[in-house]
Amino acid sequence: MSIKTISYADLLEHVIWAFDLYEPYNRNERLKEKRSFGGKQDLYVDQLKSRIRGELCPYDHVSNPSTTDGEILINGLLDFSEAAVSFVLSKPLITPMGKDLVYNKYAEYILTPILASYIAIAQEFLDVVPSMFYLDKLLITAQNDDIVSAVKKTLSKIIDRPECKFYRDDLIEFIQGIRADRTQLRVTILQKINIAKETCNAFLDDESKRKNKNINNHHRAKHLQPLIELQKAYSICNAILYFNMKTGLASHLARQYRQYKLAFFMKNTTLAAEIARSIQTKRITGTPITPQARWSIEKLWKIASSNTPRILDEPFNKAIETLYYLLIDSSQPTDQLKDLPALWKLIDEVLISKENSYLHPYAITLKSVLLIQGCDLQEAKELLAKNIEMIANDSIGNIAYYASVLLIGLKIKTNPKQIKNGSINPQIQAIINTQPLYIQMFLADGVRLGMNVESIISDHYSHTILRSIKTYNKIIYERLAPTDSELEPEQAITDAWDGIECALQKFDISSFENPQEDSNSIIPNTLSEADRKAILITYLPKSTLYNCIREFDGISSYLELSPDRHPIAYNTLHVLELRKRLLKTIDPVQYELDTKDFTIPNVATVANISNRSD
Repeated sequence: MSIKTISYADLLEHVIWAFDLYEPYNRNERLKEKRSFGGKQDLYVDQLKSRIRGELCPYDHVSNPSTTDGEILINGLLDFSEAAVSFVLSKPLITPMGKDLVYNKYAEYILTPILASYIAIAQEFLDVVPSMFYLDKLLITAQNDDIVSAVKKTLSKIIDRPECKFYRDDLIEFIQGIRADRTQLRVTILQKINIAKETCNAFLDDESKRKNKNINNHHRAKHLQPLIELQKAYSICNAILYFNMKTGLASHLARQYRQYKLAFFMKNTTLAAEIARSIQTKRITGTPITPQARWSIEKLWKIASSNTPRILDEPFNKAIETLYYLLIDSSQPTDQLKDLPALWKLIDEVLISKENSYLHPYAITLKSVLLIQGCDLQEAKELLAKNIEMIANDSIGNIAYYASVLLIGLKIKTNPKQIKNGSINPQIQAIINTQPLYIQMFLADGVRLGMNVESIISDHYSHTILRSIKTYNKIIYERLAPTDSELEPEQAITDAWDGIECALQKFDISSFENPQEDSNSIIPNTLSEADRKAILITYLPKSTLYNCIREFDGISSYLELSPDRHPIAYNTLHVLELRKRLLKTIDPVQYELDTKDFTIPNVATVANISNRSD
């Protein structure tokens, strides 16, 4: 299955290509070659992020990469970008306009102002982000010239000095060959610069021999310094050329930059100023985007989405309202549910209409929701599974998120044992790409237990599954099957703890209440090594008995734990000391490792690629 949509990973891919940061001919290190989000994340964290930092702030990055201004700036801009992408791509926009055209408008009215703001902010950090100096000159030049001419002028000016006379002609010829329809590889400019260095040194050496006078290092460096500047400038110029090739918006960016730069340095409440405040605020609160910045992006989105054709047919509009009522907002009642036959008929009409094909994702999702409401879970699952790729690719905004959440919930409800080996990675990817922005703070179980452990649910894959189940159950309980009785809705996922409950039944829990009892003597004979290693929640990686007990607080905040259905787990795992004794009994070696050299960490944050684990 292939989900074709814009995501934060896609934007990072463009950044890396723009600065030519991939190793040549090594496809294994390219983001698009990684099928799962985890693979993309690992590659980014382990290799690519440091290259981006090193390209933009090379000196600062090398000196002290954890605390420097350049590091704070680059990290802050990356975090803000991620939050902004998540916010924009989760906004629903229902229009017959093609997805590519909508994203082009997003590039013009949202991406470009944000980039202009970034560049304006970076001008205050020229000591650690030197490339921004040349970008400023380039964009100012591009006010009056096309981008290619501006690039040529910017680069030619660097070597238009007397000390460059030895190698200027060859480089000028190279610069004049720059075209709008292609960019040069980094290796090309490096070759030209190395040849220029050799030429320069040869002339200087020859001059030294003629004059019988040694040329000191300062004099030599003076002649070679423009080449260092040219390399820095060429990299940023190449990035702008790449941006223009993909969007055609370089001139628009230049105009935006001039406006944003002037406003930012006047310290007005501009988007640039809000982004700068977001970077500072994140260091304190962990929130990558302030409410004011979010409001500013909301305004940009409204501009971008204006003048797009919308649904004119009133029944279709009401059907969409019904869908979002059932999924999101039950505060706005709808009368369509009072006449279900008419609603089903409307859905069928939409699905056979070629003219209204842009509504098919919504019709399919609404149909599946009604099937779930009627307890036809298998049919709903099959319908979504068959159409989930279409829903993700042919819609804009969060409908793909909700459809993927429902599909994951239905797969778990109907046949959880089939979920393995990354079978739901496409849904995980769609959820991450289109979910509303969120920040979730929690005190990890390890802190309460006195353990130095990385939570098994902090992984993006596990965390997304758990959040999906919680959202699925919320939709069931609050929208599709609300009930005042004690009976659980048939559609809800309520059996997640069954395996843990069954395992705990093998213990004499009362024995654990005696602190004098030797834990090793309490371990049941029936608890084999296989029992210890068994995955008890089939769709949750690493959910062994030990890990589930250790992560009880975290897991139970997502997966429903019923005192009636799971009495032993409910009554036992809420007691911290009993949990500790159980853990020590089940795996004393692991318990020793987990509790060794315990220190109280900061409050953990699990956020949306935040879904970046660096």
